[in-house]
Amino acid sequence: MIQDKTMMFASKYNDINEVMNSLIHQRYDTYIIDYQITMERALFDSLLCDLFQPFNYFKDKGGYSDKGRHVIKITDKDTGLKLFVDPSGYNYARYVGIEVIDISRFRARYESMNKNELKPIENSTSIEHFTSLRAFDLKHNR
Repeated sequence: MIQDKTMMFASKYNDINEVMNSLIHQRYDTYIIDYQITMERALFDSLLCDLFQPFNYFKDKGGYSDKGRHVIKITDKDTGLKLFVDPSGYNYARYVGIEVIDISRFRARYESMNKNELKPIENSTSIEHFTSLRAFDLKHNR
């Protein structure tokens, strides 16, 4: 775990545009980063456009504890944009947070995407880097 901050998380929205439009109505949650993923731009864009698509890396991760929301930090390798996902055990991005400072960058990115050319992430092998930051996983080399 590397962070203990607060962020607004949106729940069960189709894409990043709906998340951005809903954030004003959300409450702040404390979050802890348990995992980090670095993705290529095409894969990151695919996730942004379909937050419900299944992604095996999300399964059995996330959730809420007395310390806060447990998230996966997903970084676009090319731009550094960061998405924070709490799948709450599911295989999709159930709760999504973005840093307020990045909202305008996400909006510009979403508006410039050709959504017809995006490929699903389920069978992708282009995950650049996956790191567990949970103490249990670090101790047991997972």
